Amino acid sequence: MQKNALVREKPWVYSLYKTPSNCYQIKVVYSPKSFVDAHMVIELSVEEVSMFEKDEKWADKFAEAVRRAPDKYMARHINASTACGTAKA
Repeated sequence: MQKNALVREKPWVYSLYKTPSNCYQIKVVYSPKSFVDAHMVIELSVEEVSMFEKDEKWADKFAEAVRRAPDKYMARHINASTACGTAKA
């Protein structure tokens, strides 16, 4: 079984992976409460991948948006082993 390849990482903020199926998944660390650390994995849409490829700071900005408002992105949370191709922005 092939593993996801780490593309970019900002420790304690996010890790961006490329799956063996050429999908991108971002794992974002956030705190739903001041004493709890959690993370969510989001598959990037085609449009988001395009933005990431054009702007090296895009992943930082996206992760920060998720960290500030995790409830807004919770519907996009996937299991990291979920098959790719189902992402919706």
